[in-house]
Amino acid sequence: MPRTKKAEVAAAEDTLEQVTEDQQDTASVLEEEMDAAGAAEEVTEEEISDKTVMPIEQSEITPEKTADFEVTMELSDAFIRRTINVPGSRRGMRRAVREAFDEAEEIIGDDNDELNTYARAKKIEYDILSDSANSTKPKAVYGVVDGIEEMQVGTVRTVMAICHLIAASASDINTDREIKSSIYKIRIPAPLFFIDENGRYSAPEAYDDLRYTMSMRIGSIVEFVVYNISLEDEDVLASRLGAMQIISYDNYLGKRARIKPGSLVKGRIVLVTRTGLVVDVQGADVFIKRSELTWRYLDDLLYEKEFRAGNPILVRVTSVDTAKTEVFGRQYPYVKIKASAKDAKENPNKMYFDRYKIGQKYSGYIAYHLKTGAYIVNLGLKDTGVNCEQATCICRAPVMELGGVPYNGQKCVVAIVAKDPATFRINGAFTHMEP
Repeated sequence: MPRTKKAEVAAAEDTLEQVTEDQQDTASVLEEEMDAAGAAEEVTEEEISDKTVMPIEQSEITPEKTADFEVTMELSDAFIRRTINVPGSRRGMRRAVREAFDEAEEIIGDDNDELNTYARAKKIEYDILSDSANSTKPKAVYGVVDGIEEMQVGTVRTVMAICHLIAASASDINTDREIKSSIYKIRIPAPLFFIDENGRYSAPEAYDDLRYTMSMRIGSIVEFVVYNISLEDEDVLASRLGAMQIISYDNYLGKRARIKPGSLVKGRIVLVTRTGLVVDVQGADVFIKRSELTWRYLDDLLYEKEFRAGNPILVRVTSVDTAKTEVFGRQYPYVKIKASAKDAKENPNKMYFDRYKIGQKYSGYIAYHLKTGAYIVNLGLKDTGVNCEQATCICRAPVMELGGVPYNGQKCVVAIVAKDPATFRINGAFTHMEP
């Protein structure tokens, strides 16, 4: 026989009365469940503990490492010729470029350049790309990865990132100065796109993994240095590693370097996996595991809307060092860092600890079902709190009178049964489950 609303409320009230009379025993049981969860395959104590933070390490950067990085960076660039190919190469470069853009018609009345034609848009892109190629010191510009293509060089297969230009500088991204014409096709071969630190993708049998990894970077914003422009074919060969060297040197090593262990830094997501993110932190790529992304529990990152390739993310750099890798037979220095997005945010259980009172009821939604049978509940509505960080509580499985088996994302009401001011841990019990 269907239960009446009055019966449901009565059952919820009975549950609340029961747990508030026996708070200490409940808290003790939940502590044991949390300890047991540390050995679970999918959830560890580290991932749900509010005390876990990455220690700030002393910088490993020395003047000798800085000097070696600069010299090796200059040598690696000297071996790669930066060129611009124009129709009729025997003519003067300036004349050839001028003739190539002769088709740019005058737009009468558009004195402020508010409107674009194909030729005008192409010239704007060319000016930015050629500035990168012609500068004495390689100049980094920015693009977005549109897709990947396969390339065969003799018996060697590799993958290229296919990009379009969006900005001449990082400060132009997501402003009205962003380039949207997408005329030049920018190709970045995989060996010049990211650091293959352990040579994981160098073996022929790893080709499928390389192709998959590159495809997961579609949509990410990348910096690059231009090495070749084909004016006629609207084709560009570029290197992301070259740009990362320049940007990371300026930010981490140079005389005006501002990023040290402990610094809060804006990064951009370049790769999303189920267990973590690869983030470009001002020229240094770093993998941030799931447990270091947020204070709340995250399951599969591929389904978390805030973590998408190209999105900005705030991180705290916890260590800085330099390293080298070999690319096309030459040594490439790079900055190697550790970072945490979780440590860049205030612990929400600490921020909102006093808001939740023992014996009172609060709304929330289920974030995860522990193997022990307990549930992680995010308190409040979805997407609320500072940076969408919400306080969490741990609840035992609800009594059968409240309905069927709970599911992730289900709205609920919980009663607070215990709080630990030392760890800011909150324990609760379900009093209502939304159907």
